[in-house]
Formats: sequence, C-alpha cells, structure tokens
Amino acid sequence: AASGTSSTIMETLTNFSLIPQTITYTVTPIGANLCTGDPFTVAVTINPAPLAFASPNGDGTLCVGESRVLIGSAFSFTGSSFNYAWTVVSGSPGNGTLDNSSLSSPTFTATEAGTVSIQLVVTDNGTNCNSTTQTISFTIDDIPSATAPTITVCEDSAGSGNATVDLTTYDATVIGGGNGTYVTWYNGNPSTGGVPIANPAGALLGTGGIPTGLLFAQVTNASDCTNAVNATVTINSKPSVSGVTTNVTCNGGNNGEINITATGGASPYTYAWTTADGSGLAATDEDQTGLTAGTYTVVVTDNNSCTASMTFTVTEPSAIGVSMSGTDPTCNGYNDGSVSVVATGGTAPYTYLWSDGSTTATVGNLPSGTYTVTVTDANSCENTTGSVTINDPAAIVASIGSVSNVTCNGGSDGSAT
Repeated sequence: AASGTSSTIMETLTNFSLIPQTITYTVTPIGANLCTGDPFTVAVTINPAPLAFASPNGDGTLCVGESRVLIGSAFSFTGSSFNYAWTVVSGSPGNGTLDNSSLSSPTFTATEAGTVSIQLVVTDNGTNCNSTTQTISFTIDDIPSATAPTITVCEDSAGSGNATVDLTTYDATVIGGGNGTYVTWYNGNPSTGGVPIANPAGALLGTGGIPTGLLFAQVTNASDCTNAVNATVTINSKPSVSGVTTNVTCNGGNNGEINITATGGASPYTYAWTTADGSGLAATDEDQTGLTAGTYTVVVTDNNSCTASMTFTVTEPSAIGVSMSGTDPTCNGYNDGSVSVVATGGTAPYTYLWSDGSTTATVGNLPSGTYTVTVTDANSCENTTGSVTINDPAAIVASIGSVSNVTCNGGSDGSAT
C-alpha cells in the first residue's frame, strides 16, 4: 500500500471458550507495482461472552397480582462486574411489571392473565461483551372471584350468642377465575394472618368462638390462585319458654291445664304441641285446657324460625279406694250394730255421707240392713261404691213339748219339757 494509505478486512470471530483467545495476523504490505514491504503482525484478542443464568425461583405459574423475586447470575473468567438487563415480553394476553430490572434479582409482578416471557441479558463490564439471552416463561392465572356466603343461624341456647355451624354446607359462589374451585374456611383474613378452621363441620361462631366478622371463605382454583371473601354471619336470638301446669283434680279427669309464656327471639310465635300418653290437646294453641294426665311437649318457633322446647307433666291423684266393715247387732231386732269405712287415694281429708244420713267414718247404733257410703276427698272427687250389710242374729224361739201334773196336792213331782 502507498504511504499514508490503509486497508481493512472484515471477519467474524467467535470465541467458544470461557477464556480470552488471541488470534495473530501477519500483514505484508504490497505496493501498486506489486513490490512488497516488510511484513508485520497484528494480534486480535476475542473475549468470551459472560455466562448468564436466569431462574423463576419456583414453578412457572403465577396468579394475577402475585409477585416473584427472579434469580439472575453471571460468570466470567475475566472477574469483572456485570450489568443485568431484564425485560418483559408480554403475551397475547399476559403481562406483568418488573421492579429494579437492572438488578440481578428483580421482582416480577403479574398483572394480566395469560403467558409472559421475561428475558435476561448480562453485560461484562470489563469486556463489554453480552451474554446470550436467557428466557423465563410464566403462565398467569386469574384470581378467582366469588360472592361472600351469607350464613343466618339460630344461637345454640337462649342468650348464649353462640352458634355451632356446619360450614361445609355453605359455599362461596364462584363467578370467575378458572375452574376447580373449592372453599377453605378461615378465622380471620388469610392474607393478614388468619388461620384455617380446624373443624369446619362443627365451627363455633359468636362471642365464645369465631367472631362473626372474622369468618372468611377462601376460594382456590386449579392454579392455586386464592381469594378470600368475608362471610356475612347473622346469629339470631333464640326464644325461651316457661310455663305453669294445673294438675287434674280427680283420677281419670280431664281438667288439667298448661299455661306457657314465650319470650326472646323475634315475635310472633307459633306453637306445636305433642303428647304420647295424654289427651285433650289443641295442637297449635299457646295455652292448653281440658287435659288428662300425661306428658306434653311444646315447640315454640319464632319469626326467624328459631325454636325452643319444653316438656310438662300433668299429674292426677290416685283413685279413691274404700274398705268397708260392719258389726252385726247383738240380738235379733236390736239397734246396736255398726258400719265403718277406711278411705285411701284421692286427696285427703275425706268427708262421708251414709245412706242413713250419717257423716262419720264409723256409724253405730244401727239395726240390721245394707248401708252405702259416698266418700268425697278435698278436691270434691267421689267414690260411691262403698256398701256393707249387717245382719240380725236369729230370734230365740221357745215351745213346750210335754207336761206331767203333780200327782198329789202339795206334791212336787210335776214336770214340763
């Protein structure tokens, strides 16, 4: 080449090793008249590209709104520092954002369901060489959305403010976000430290258990994306019932009564009476009259369908029993006989009315005959079955069978039989 001129050659050089490689070229100048000058050498150093690594730091599935710290790293024998360049390649659909994309471990947040790729290129600051592009792919699923369950129950016992509920019978209706949903119940919002309920089939809600405002239903889809909704819980007060019984006054009677009072809950109330051994019920009336002895149960239902029940026993006295005895007159036609009665059962004390008008338990100075008695107890119950008969002894009858006169005046040999 003439003095002051230059020549350029273009060649692609690739270093496939992990250390710098040097290629030496020998250059021989050639003039216009083909005269050659003194040869000289040119050394070209080819630096290796840094090795880059990118990891999703977990599986390749994310939920919309979920963040993941990505892991990037690089290696080079030059020992230089590195620059990291992360970029998001959105899908159709599918998207997200990177926080601190120039750091080795940026945070990726999924913003749109679909698929998305994230690329990493590392630059060796010492050689300014770039790594090959590393790619991470994510499948992003929607957060399932659901309507909050509404739970309306009655308290376990009147005034307790607690209700034992089988939560497995309730569901949070899923209205979007994929298939395969199921519900897990939490005491408190799971996103702020709520804990799963150990026994959802028998969960105690209310003042003595899980506060009604802290019951959450978490919906989870097939991609393990979750959403917790706050259940609406209403624990209705339960009514209570009390009552007074009036027992049957006479055995076998039907004048028993039960008068009840329902309080609490939400009026109006309805009533349902049952009995296994009594009679006389008006099954839907509040109070009962005209009952026989027996056991009666009432279920009171308030306007919120909460119930209270109570069982009453109506009793009756035992039947009045009488035991009769009599003493016959001592002689035929005499009036020295007597009759007596002993009463049992019913309700003492007793009064007596004999067929002769006497009013004592024992009556004397009686001639023979049949005597009946009506026994009346303190409740005016009667027994009219008492009867006793006293009899005269047989009358004495005398007759003369034969007579033998005295043979001589003044004699004593007469006889009579």
